[in-house]
Amino acid sequence: MTETPAGSGARARLRLRLARIAALPTPGSDPATGAPMAWEVAED
Repeated sequence: MTETPAGSGARARLRLRLARIAALPTPGSDPATGAPMAWEVAED
């Protein structure tokens, strides 16, 4: 990707952070539902 508007960078970092969180086995969070939810939020 080339230059992105202001805010896109923050969104990309948030997406990476959510992806990282979704990849971790968080207590009380079902991987089957946790990961997809995180990606849906990041894609929004």
